[in-house]
Amino acid sequence: MPPIIFENDEVYLYIKIELIRGELINTGMQEGFGSQNTIRISQRLDSYLTIYQRLFSKNRRTFLYK
Repeated sequence: MPPIIFENDEVYLYIKIELIRGELINTGMQEGFGSQNTIRISQRLDSYLTIYQRLFSKNRRTFLYK
């Protein structure tokens, strides 16, 4: 189940995505990229990426591209 985001804040989501991405890389390097823990983190990252895309893909005016 994807996380529930009440805060419609692009910066918050971007930082959250980057933190999870770092966690994913670290876990993958330590436990292997096929481990259950790595897969769980990857799925969590996918959820946040989907939320980000849905909220901000139509809005090209974003701090990420300035």
